[in-house]
Amino acid sequence: MTHKQKSLQQFIKAKTGIQLLFNEASLITDYTELEEFLNTFSSYILKIANERNNVGNRNIIAFKSYYENEAGKKRTVKNIEKKSRVKRLSHKTTYKDYIQEYLLLRQRGYSWRKLAEYSQRYFKIKVSKDTLRKYIGGLENDTQ
Repeated sequence: MTHKQKSLQQFIKAKTGIQLLFNEASLITDYTELEEFLNTFSSYILKIANERNNVGNRNIIAFKSYYENEAGKKRTVKNIEKKSRVKRLSHKTTYKDYIQEYLLLRQRGYSWRKLAEYSQRYFKIKVSKDTLRKYIGGLENDTQ
């Protein structure tokens, strides 16, 4: 494995470790759970990213090792239930979240039918051309 390949692999694992850390931190609900979580994470920092370690990528290695060791442990029933609860409460995107994009596309000459197709293809939202015309057409008239 070349140095570039190793660096890329470390980068990917460290970035995934940061995302895992963020996701797990957002699921914490009480003080003791927060304390346990931070103690676990700080153990990785103290082992690898301490001041005596002079390697330039020591912080990347700390997040990489966090990901490698903790990713498998996160599949407990308690954590799955928490994630499903957060997922149920998360915001579901609608066509109203993309109003600025629709207005910009209308200025570029897109028809209502093309906007509906564009919405389904790129925004992954199914909306009719009539709904777009009624809602966004009213906004266009208000701004002019």
